[in-house]
Amino acid sequence: MTAIFSITIHEKDLELLKEIQGYFGGAGKISKNGERTYAFKIYKQNEIISKVLLHFSSYPLLTQKKADYLL
Repeated sequence: MTAIFSITIHEKDLELLKEIQGYFGGAGKISKNGERTYAFKIYKQNEIISKVLLHFSSYPLLTQKKADYLL
């Protein structure tokens, strides 16, 4: 089983995705995901652990997203 961190966003917000990728130290890749969407994905387990999990440990999610994260 492989974990993937992924954010999909409308093309009008592509710059925001680039900023998120920069925040995570350039980890992952941004690619066209649909007709008008782009996805930012991190596949490497060490980057997910050292960057994404560390971030969400410091800045916890709220609502249903928190339950999804804990799962």
